Amino acid sequence: MNLQYMILLYCRNTLKTLSCFWGPLLITRKERDRKRLTQKEAAEQLGVTERTLRRYIVRYRNEGAEGLLGRRLGKVSPRRAPQQETSEVVALYKGLYPDRNVAHFYEAYVERHGGRRCYNWVKNCLYRAGVARRSRGGG
Repeated sequence: MNLQYMILLYCRNTLKTLSCFWGPLLITRKERDRKRLTQKEAAEQLGVTERTLRRYIVRYRNEGAEGLLGRRLGKVSPRRAPQQETSEVVALYKGLYPDRNVAHFYEAYVERHGGRRCYNWVKNCLYRAGVARRSRGGG
């Protein structure tokens, strides 16, 4: 039996098997033979604290395997820029600065239009919209 992606926890005299969503967990022969992996050992191998592991165990008991999935899956980041701001930057580039590269556009965006976003945000915004092309690189 391949135990690479499984955690064996001995909780209240019951052997529980939890799917490991956090990465591979290698179980030594000694642990497999005694069929017991302490919470401390499991937390160390997963790279989380004991407290975090205990939270995962409670969520597993209450919600099953779905409780172990990330809580923010499918949700928009609270730090994400509003769509209107993104559209305004793209429209500004297309309307007034189509012949400039991203670095020159960013300079004008900050100085003339009061832009407050960082260069990388503006660059990625224009790349995603398809209005600016990545440079070929070189040196």
